[in-house]
Amino acid sequence: MLTLVFFFISIAASAWNGRGHMIVAAIAYQELTKEKQESITDILIHHPEYKRKWKADYQVVKNEAELGLYLFMRASVWPDNIKSNKHPDHKYNAPRWHYMNYELRFPYSGELKVMDDYNVLQAIKVNLNTFYDHDTPLDQKAIALSWLIHLVGDIHQPLHTSSLFSDQFPKGDRGGNLFWIKANGAVKLHSYWDGLMGRSTKVRDVLNEANLIKSTDTKGTPTVEMNPAIWSQESFKLARKKVYLDGELQGSSDKENALSVPENYGKESKKVGEQQVSLAGYRLASLVGHTYRSKSLTLFHCSDVEADQDIIRSVNNIKNQLSNSQIIWKEEKDDKCGYLLKFGEREKLIEGAMTDVDLWMELKDFFEL
Repeated sequence: MLTLVFFFISIAASAWNGRGHMIVAAIAYQELTKEKQESITDILIHHPEYKRKWKADYQVVKNEAELGLYLFMRASVWPDNIKSNKHPDHKYNAPRWHYMNYELRFPYSGELKVMDDYNVLQAIKVNLNTFYDHDTPLDQKAIALSWLIHLVGDIHQPLHTSSLFSDQFPKGDRGGNLFWIKANGAVKLHSYWDGLMGRSTKVRDVLNEANLIKSTDTKGTPTVEMNPAIWSQESFKLARKKVYLDGELQGSSDKENALSVPENYGKESKKVGEQQVSLAGYRLASLVGHTYRSKSLTLFHCSDVEADQDIIRSVNNIKNQLSNSQIIWKEEKDDKCGYLLKFGEREKLIEGAMTDVDLWMELKDFFEL
């Protein structure tokens, strides 16, 4: 069971909202091995916010809360907090990392059209590479981990993967941020879904909700899928069917004319929200925990210009095939000439140039692609 703690965490509103992200973090942390929890705690105490705020705040709950769980939850909302230009870590703010937009039109044609060229998929890959790179300084690992915790939550919020285009919204509804509904008052559709997990960020309330969600087993086949692109497509499907009700949900582009949601919309939406938060938690645990082994390919440049060009060409061709593979790519100058493959604790040095076909076969076998 999760430890119950009486403490309030101040957060900036966002998807899911702070409470939702903290629930994702709590579920994920409890799924990690003790060894991995300790390793992650050792990383997070190097986060710039730890000395500035988290360390002092923790003194309030040090006899009630495990430090690692507390930091993991605090880290989950940091990427939203730094949106403020007054925040000391505002330089790490990256607005485009939080979402991606598949174009949504009704009737739906079945086409997956991505509206943005840099989005949450690239952000997850960048931060995953940074987190698993052994050469990354601990403070940068902590920042990358913060982003990973947050982004895995974001990509499971359906309205972080879609923008509705229609006569009413010719330029898109910006993930429901321009779509007004009436549900206990007028509210933006995006905000409504952000708040499905509730509003309280008291740690006691958050952990109670995490316990409740964990009591429903969602560890089956859907959680095995570890490709963030598939996660985004799952969320987009939910946006179509459960958020916009296959085009039947009625809304307005202005607050004054917001339209009421169907009678069971709240109940069905909460069910979807709990499912997605749960999936995000278990998948996050797999992503940063013991079930994930880092993969890297280091290209060692050669003194022989022709061989060096062959190596660069083969690696570039392979990169195009493995754009979503979460492989860390490096380039170094060394006495070696060729490629160094690392997969978890295993490594293999391939000396000399290879064609892209031969290199592909080596990578496929070594990385178990």
